Amino acid sequence: MQGYEKMKFIKPIYDKRLSKDKYCPDCDHRLSFLRFVSKARKMNSI
Repeated sequence: MQGYEKMKFIKPIYDKRLSKDKYCPDCDHRLSFLRFVSKARKMNSI
């Protein structure tokens, strides 16, 4: 198996409504995604 098949469900999403979020105009990534990447890197000492 490769890719998303190895992913595991970690928590339910209670609020499924669309909402506004800040993003980086240079890379077009959402602020919430960039925070996730930063936290993952810190947890894995990258």
